[in-house]
This record gives sequence, C-alpha cells and structure tokens, in this order.
Amino acid sequence: CEGSYSVILMINDYGLIAFRDIYGIRPLVYSINKNYIELASETIALKNNNNYINLKNGELLIIDKKLNYENIQIYNYPLKPCLFEYIYFARPESYINDILVYEYREKISRKIINNIKEHYDLNDIDYVVPIPQTALITGIKIAEDIKKPLKHAIFKNRYTHRTFINSTNNKIIKNIKKIKVIKKYIYNKNILLIDDSIVRGNTIKHIINELKKNNIKKIFLCSCSPPIKFPNIYGISIPSYEELIANNKNIEELRKELNIDKLTYLTLDDLCNTLYELNNNIKFFETSVFNGKYI
Repeated sequence: CEGSYSVILMINDYGLIAFRDIYGIRPLVYSINKNYIELASETIALKNNNNYINLKNGELLIIDKKLNYENIQIYNYPLKPCLFEYIYFARPESYINDILVYEYREKISRKIINNIKEHYDLNDIDYVVPIPQTALITGIKIAEDIKKPLKHAIFKNRYTHRTFINSTNNKIIKNIKKIKVIKKYIYNKNILLIDDSIVRGNTIKHIINELKKNNIKKIFLCSCSPPIKFPNIYGISIPSYEELIANNKNIEELRKELNIDKLTYLTLDDLCNTLYELNNNIKFFETSVFNGKYI
C-alpha cells in the first residue's frame, strides 16, 4: 500500500489484522483488556483514553478470535506524522503519537504570543476572539497572557459539519453560511481573531464579511498554522494549488485580499519545535502542505 492510511481488517472465523502506513502519517492505537481488544484512530474512542498502545508505523497487529495477539514489525522507517492531526483533525482529549492534543494547542500559544507582541500594538486590541472550535484552547491562553478580554463573538451551528473536511465547494459554502457573529461584542471594536489555519479562505472571508456588516472597527488575524501553499496527497481534501488562498501570495497580498488590518502566521519551525518539546522521540513530521516536500 502506498500513501497514508490506518487499516483494520476483519477476517471471518479468524480475527482482526491492523496495520499503519510505513511513516505513521495517520494515527492508530489499540488497547488490550481482559475480555476485549479495542482499535481506533484516536485514543478518545477507547473506553479508557489513557490506556492505549500506539501501533507503530510499518507494524502489523494480528489478533485471533480467542484474543491471542502478535506484533510484527515489517518496515523500519522513521515516524513522520501529519501536523494537521494536532492543528485541526484530532479531538483535544486525544493522544496522537503520545502528545495530548489539548496540551499542544495550549503550548503553541506561547509561540503565537511572542509573534503578537512583536507585530501588534496591544493597546489597539479590544478583544481576543477565537474562531470555534479548534482555536478556542489557544485563544484562551493568548487572551490571558496579553491581558485582553476573550469574547466568543463567533458561533458555528453545532450540527454543521466541519467545513475543512467537506470535499466539495458547494458543501463548504453551505455550511459556512451557518456561522454567525454577535454584534454587541464587535461593534466599533478592534478585535484579534485567532484561527487554527487558513486553507481555502472561504470560511475566514465569510467571517470577515459578517464582522464588517456589523460595523467592526479593525480586524487583526492570527493563524495558528503556517501558510498552506501546496496540495495534500495523504488523505486531506486539498487536491490542487488553485483552491489554496496562500498559493503564490505573500503575507501582504493575503492581507489585502482578506481586507483586514493585519495578518500574521505561525512559522513552521515554531509549530514543529513545540511538538518536538512534547515528544522528543519524534524526529520528523509530514510537512508537505507547508513546504512542498513530499515523502
């Protein structure tokens, strides 16, 4: 098999076989208990979120119907997990490659705060407004540190699918339109928006338009990921350059296209270094959407 994957096979009258891609781009964990064995792509799906074993990249797990099991390491390539598991995909309660996603999203705020203090006049910021849901943890820590009120002025319908995952542009736009703002907290205010990432730009453009309709004064936008400039070939629905807002644009060009007052991005080094600090056994990450270097 080529590419990124986590696979579980059920074989009639035998048991289960599970395996993970040779670089471990996608996660896969299991839990061995007295009367059952669980397998899942996130630890939060297990009965005990803390009782898990990572299936190693290039490893095969064989479980027969009597719950006898065997691990076979077929390939020994370096682990290179996907960064978007931490930025966007995974639940904050999950451990991905032994990194608690909540802890990462909280810890990355330190790098972003340094960025904010370098590029912004804090006196110009009235409120910090995180874009739900994956920017909430980071946004809370940023507001605490720079001593600005945090306002949940943007809401998504909780029954709406996550827009980044939807594969078609029509589905994305339909769900984006269900995002609403609270006028009381943005009218004549300067706000610092915190977003987990900016991919196609559809969602953030809609949010900015809604803010401007409600007489916002200034919009500062901080992305918790680096600019996404390259297609993804490992299972994320980003098939082409053309749909990426950051493709062939610098930060100033992006700021003008979004029609906002200031735009900053996290650097790829800050992103990776934060994860290295949380698990120094990981030496590499899959970074192709940021730098075009495919495995």
